[in-house]
Amino acid sequence: DKALAKISQFVFDFFPLLLAASLSEIRANLRTRKLSLQLLRESGGTFTEQFGTKNDEFVRAIATGHCRRVPAIACFDGPRVVFVDGSVFTPDLVIFCTGFETRVPFLDLQLALAPRYLHAFNPDLGASLGFIGFLRPAFGAIPPLAELQARWFALLQSGAVKLPSREEMQQSIDYWTHYRAHFFGALKKTLPHLVEHTPFCDALAERVGCKPAWQDIRRESRRFRYKFMAGPFVAAQYRLVGPHAKPEIARAVIENAPVMHPLPDRLNLRLRWALSRTLYRLRGPEYAPKLELSEK
Repeated sequence: DKALAKISQFVFDFFPLLLAASLSEIRANLRTRKLSLQLLRESGGTFTEQFGTKNDEFVRAIATGHCRRVPAIACFDGPRVVFVDGSVFTPDLVIFCTGFETRVPFLDLQLALAPRYLHAFNPDLGASLGFIGFLRPAFGAIPPLAELQARWFALLQSGAVKLPSREEMQQSIDYWTHYRAHFFGALKKTLPHLVEHTPFCDALAERVGCKPAWQDIRRESRRFRYKFMAGPFVAAQYRLVGPHAKPEIARAVIENAPVMHPLPDRLNLRLRWALSRTLYRLRGPEYAPKLELSEK
């Protein structure tokens, strides 16, 4: 983690210079970088501990003077906004971007806030009550995660699968709590439902029984294997095998996904496979290579 942080910091320091087309743009990029670091310090963490946002152009807008930071709002005085430092501003429009709080008022508060197995099931209640979609990835989308939870819940209700023992569920809760504290230390209290998209999708898929193994991928065509490994992460991979599988549709989705890498296909595939294999040796089986390369 420390080595990765150093590399990320090096890239963060010099990347603005590489993208600049003029001296004025270099200055703007450097001011943007400086402000970004300041905002990260205020948040209490590094940029590797944050969650993704749709757009970060507001940072550049502030750095270049096109947008202004102000303190928190204290109150409204007619059409005027009064800030906590006593300054006043009369806006044309006020947009509240305050987010939302997760509340389930029809449940007992202690039950609603209790830690859940894979963010879905309370170990004390079992499969009788499921929370679907009560999580968000740092980078990625909620729907693929919620879909896997819904498929899992349906299988549990039909009796096709069962939950593990209470002890195993608690061990899983402890593991993901530690995982979240390690990777999202600055946000572990404010966003307790934050997860890492890919490993959490895989964890849910294992419970459903739809996570493709490397043996499954190896049987596919060479084009498919390349797209599966070098293309974007798509939820269609969890329709290749197992319950609710639709392999023909899943293959079409994966094979038609774009690949945004200029390296030659085979070199790109080998680099990704080698990196995955290295991570597997250093970090454990969850980083196992998704496929084996054939020498044919």
